[in-house]
Amino acid sequence: MTDARKHLSKGLMSLIRQTPFYTNLLIRNEIVECDELDSFMATDGKRLIFNSSILQCNTKEMAEILKHEAMHIANKHHIRGKQLEKQYEKEIEKYNIDFRMAFNIAAD
Repeated sequence: MTDARKHLSKGLMSLIRQTPFYTNLLIRNEIVECDELDSFMATDGKRLIFNSSILQCNTKEMAEILKHEAMHIANKHHIRGKQLEKQYEKEIEKYNIDFRMAFNIAAD
């Protein structure tokens, strides 16, 4: 187990004490470490993807980041993003927009 995964586990333990509901949403996901990820953490509704840069966060910050990712799952942003991307496919091409990045900012 990597140091980053251990640190993530501490954040999950902190979150479970605060909000078991959000923790339950997260632990149903496969937890994947990926240093190519350009943020601390992300989710696609099936995987909770994290970067080893989370070692910079303290446990309280980690719990908040985890709660944030759980809210993406609870609000089904991964599903809505796919639906909207298909719906606005032509506009996306016309304006040369990175839809996933734009949607992620809007969903935050």
